[in-house]
Amino acid sequence: MFGCRAEVPTKGFNFDKREVNDVKIASFDQFYKCMMDHNDVAFGEGLKKLEAKL
Repeated sequence: MFGCRAEVPTKGFNFDKREVNDVKIASFDQFYKCMMDHNDVAFGEGLKKLEAKL
């Protein structure tokens, strides 16, 4: 899994299907909810701090 913050172009991204299996574009809130399914409170707090800095 890889996550990054990006501005999504109007036409979306163009990925090389030989190099990328799947892509999910999500808001920070969607990403946070997915990560918190694992109930790692310390990691969740770290994510919120990171998002606040960005």
